[in-house]
Amino acid sequence: MPVVPKFRLVYFDLEGRAEVSRLMFHDANVNFEDHRITFDEWPQLKSSFPNEQLPVLEHNGKQLCQSDAINRFLAKTFGYYGVDEWDCARIDEIVATFADVVSELKAVILEENVEEKIAKYNKVLEAHVYPFYQMLETRLHAKANQNWLVGNDISLADFVLFNVTWNLHYNKGFPDVEKFPIEDFNLLSLIYQRIGSRPNLKDYLAGKKRKYLLH
Repeated sequence: MPVVPKFRLVYFDLEGRAEVSRLMFHDANVNFEDHRITFDEWPQLKSSFPNEQLPVLEHNGKQLCQSDAINRFLAKTFGYYGVDEWDCARIDEIVATFADVVSELKAVILEENVEEKIAKYNKVLEAHVYPFYQMLETRLHAKANQNWLVGNDISLADFVLFNVTWNLHYNKGFPDVEKFPIEDFNLLSLIYQRIGSRPNLKDYLAGKKRKYLLH
């Protein structure tokens, strides 16, 4: 008999708000249905989901919406949420700050004028992205274990770092300029590489369709 997944993640055929969840599912080697719907299907389906929003995680007959809530639930379930309350708070702090950065980057993606897009992109990099990455790099240098952002093992914070950095490299909504220089941040660059080479993620990352929409 086929194995019925305990988890079903419903989202569009994009990365967007579901991608961090997908990364955790694959890394944890947990069976799930990655159910992707089309924009044409959405109007007929939206009333069946909480808040009429996606993504939605279905688990044991229950539905959970809001990507942040889904990510925290999965991180706790799969062991990606630290070992104590301080770790949890640190992870939340980093994830929330990345959300602030992403909200600034979204304006760049939505800008259609090429010159304005480049100007906005450079401004966001200088005012938001570089300062935050530098803060994380400095904090890592002060840690005993520099392999991961929080504690001694991979966490939700590292997956979010990877996803945002990946988008800064490959998201077609950003200007066609030089790639974001993650290598300028040595320890963060090593985390990025470390996640990208994890055995359960390598095939998934290599097969990405790269339909990007960063939210």
